[in-house]
Amino acid sequence: MGDARPEPSSVSGDVNPPPNAAHGDDGRANPSRTPPETSENTYHRDTTSTPQLGVKTTRATMKVATLNIRGGGSTATRDKWQHVNQIMRDKNIAILAVQETHLTETSVNEINGQFNKRIRVINSQDPINPSAGRGVALILNKKLTSWNQVNITHVIPGRALLISLPWKGESVVNILAIYAPNSAVENAAFWEDLKETWINNDHPIPDIMLGDFNLVEEAIDRLPAHRDNEQAINKFVEFKEMHSLRDGWRHQNQSDLLYTYTQDATQSRSRIDRIYVTQPIYTHSRNWSIDHTPIRTDHCLVSMEFMNPGAPFIGKGRWNMPLYLIKHRKVIQLIEELGTQLEEDIDNAIGEARTPEKNPQTLFSAFKVGLVKKVRDFSRTETPKMDHRISSLKKDLHSVLNNHGDSVEEIQAKAAYIEERIKQLEIIRHTKIRDNLAAKCRLESETLSKSWINANKEGRPRDTIQALRLPTPQTHHNIPDDLQRWLTLQVPTIKTSKMITLPTTSPNTSTKRY
Repeated sequence: MGDARPEPSSVSGDVNPPPNAAHGDDGRANPSRTPPETSENTYHRDTTSTPQLGVKTTRATMKVATLNIRGGGSTATRDKWQHVNQIMRDKNIAILAVQETHLTETSVNEINGQFNKRIRVINSQDPINPSAGRGVALILNKKLTSWNQVNITHVIPGRALLISLPWKGESVVNILAIYAPNSAVENAAFWEDLKETWINNDHPIPDIMLGDFNLVEEAIDRLPAHRDNEQAINKFVEFKEMHSLRDGWRHQNQSDLLYTYTQDATQSRSRIDRIYVTQPIYTHSRNWSIDHTPIRTDHCLVSMEFMNPGAPFIGKGRWNMPLYLIKHRKVIQLIEELGTQLEEDIDNAIGEARTPEKNPQTLFSAFKVGLVKKVRDFSRTETPKMDHRISSLKKDLHSVLNNHGDSVEEIQAKAAYIEERIKQLEIIRHTKIRDNLAAKCRLESETLSKSWINANKEGRPRDTIQALRLPTPQTHHNIPDDLQRWLTLQVPTIKTSKMITLPTTSPNTSTKRY
């Protein structure tokens, strides 16, 4: 792989790129770090804790995913990018790594122009034949990332792409997207080239490495189970341990069997699509999942979410009615019945019949509490049937793949049947969302409607409003009752992890400090 030398970094946008990732005393990357000195592949910008105008705010949680789309540059596969855009919107994916893109520079510009307000595609193409073979890209959700401040490094063109992305102030996340060769010999050489590239160049240490690795570390990640080429595994492990990366999904599912790729001809399966993270990222990660997609591919979508460790604690928030219930006939009838009963009760609780326990205020409060409870119970039973069927099939698939009493042939046959049903339902659900959106655009486009106005303005993530958090019962001070009631009224639903500190006072104290 003589063309494995990295290209110079390229930067998009008018804002200076972020600094390189900083590391702790042990040399590991930390998502809440501060930037180091600049190098030839990095840039430095002065930052302060004061919010600046024009600087995009990002959420405290970021979702990343990887998917091999099996081609996206030809006329027959160009429509895949519309589905990629919709999947990132529906699943709130901030960064998606895709492999086998087969994109030329012209194709990338056309896609970025078509989805200008939603996504930005950063592609690393094969320098010899961009439209056939290879091709790895990172797609940034413009509504969830600081996409115009990204620092890009083409480590191995068409095979390895590295970005440094600002996140929540001075934090920087380094993400390495991989599309490893299929041949065992080339795979081993690829990981050796990557290792030498990091030794000889001042590249930032990746916090996240994701993509199609075309090998597995353990035999249980293949069906039928078998070991991969030892040389390729050893070279991969050397690079992985060089950056202290771990397989997050396997770490959470020590003995579970689930696969991301199915070979149609033989029905053999493997988990070659994975996400590796550092310890700080893994500690603050959640929702590691493997899901089928409506896109025409034989690979699954692998995703996970991770949080900024410096972000405040955010509670569950207030409950709101699911949108699909707003026009549900039974829900409307339920609200009307409860409302009619409330009117009768209020009429019977005025004048001399009014009591401290029974009056319009207490009745209205009870009405709201009762309505919320009934709608919640109803929503649990009326969950969209398609979502319920997909969730049920996923459980069946997990049971089949982890049933060690069946033969390999029986497992493959049952899994193929269930996976085909899941894919069909995913396509139906995906198409239904697209059709509903298309109908809404046809009805409300170029009109003074909320949807049309929102579609033509920049969407900014909502900022978290920090507030004091009430102490837990174990850490309560001796707070007077009236002060406690005042605090309960003042503290909103959204809370931070900082505990309030109050002086110890007695109930007889005349002066209260808060």
